[in-house]
Amino acid sequence: MISLILLFLKAFLETGVTKQCDKDKENALPKYLYRREDGRSVNYYVRLTAPTSIQPFLNKKDHSFRCSTGTADLRRAKVIGAEIVAKKRREWHDLHEMAVKPEVLVSTPLTKSLIQQICGARLNSWLHTDNKERYGDAGLDDELLREIETFCKHTDAGMRSILAQGRSSSRWADIVEAVDDWSLTLGYKLEQTDPLFPDLIRAFAQSEKSAHEFIAARNNGEQPAEQSMAPQAGTCLSAMNDEFIAYKSKLVGPKPLSMAISIWNKFIDFKGDVLLDEVTSNDVYKFFEYKLFSAPEKWSQKYVDGHVKRALSQMFSLARTKALMKGDNPVGKVELMPKLAEAERKKRENPRFPGVY
Repeated sequence: MISLILLFLKAFLETGVTKQCDKDKENALPKYLYRREDGRSVNYYVRLTAPTSIQPFLNKKDHSFRCSTGTADLRRAKVIGAEIVAKKRREWHDLHEMAVKPEVLVSTPLTKSLIQQICGARLNSWLHTDNKERYGDAGLDDELLREIETFCKHTDAGMRSILAQGRSSSRWADIVEAVDDWSLTLGYKLEQTDPLFPDLIRAFAQSEKSAHEFIAARNNGEQPAEQSMAPQAGTCLSAMNDEFIAYKSKLVGPKPLSMAISIWNKFIDFKGDVLLDEVTSNDVYKFFEYKLFSAPEKWSQKYVDGHVKRALSQMFSLARTKALMKGDNPVGKVELMPKLAEAERKKRENPRFPGVY
């Protein structure tokens, strides 16, 4: 009899605990739900923060999202809140895809000014590193100084070999690899078949030689003047992102802004992060042509003629207005647009086709 009573009590208690746990779960408040502390409403609200990756494309006030569920009933608020959250996160995801989605890096044709930029950036990088190590809190101890001197001698000998022997140098493959790595670090994908690639190799070797001669002189206690081989003066294409966001975010919503930024970044992927004044109407035309005919994700004629051309034109117009470039707007000099065949143009008018808006 006592055993039966104990079993009954155990079952009763377990049932009560389970029900209480279920009730606690039911009453638990999801992270995204809250109630106003000022008491002005008894309804539940949704609160979300935009992902950091898309915040640059949003107005400051849109970094945080708040929306009422319209109900004070927690169970209903959870259902409605989940729908609001899903919708908002889809919107942010789409914005991220448009603005941040990476594209296959397109080869950048070399120019003399680009060669100077690449080599100048390399030289400045060496000098910055040396300043940091030499004049930092720790400085250079004897062992590190010997290592640097050995490295300088090794590098100097290798670069002299490149400059003297060209492709016959035993160090040619090493410097080609170094140039490729450094160029990719700067955002340029180069082709070794480019007619100016040998010029880049020689210029890169000279900048390496100059940098290590400078460092070696410092190791001897000298104070050589800093090299003048700095990147060409001017504003690079990527600098326009912040300028355009600051200007345009006051005038349009996040979607058209992110679309324009996305188009601009794809142009940078195509051309490279060159100076604004280096871009010609031919570069713009070739970009239109690439996105219509050759790109992995091709665009529609309507999209290129409209959104794309307008976005690039506005970017360069803003650059000219803010005195960030001296030349004319290269988009304005594109007098003829590349055109798809009629059948292909109609095919791409399908709303499912990429680039149809």
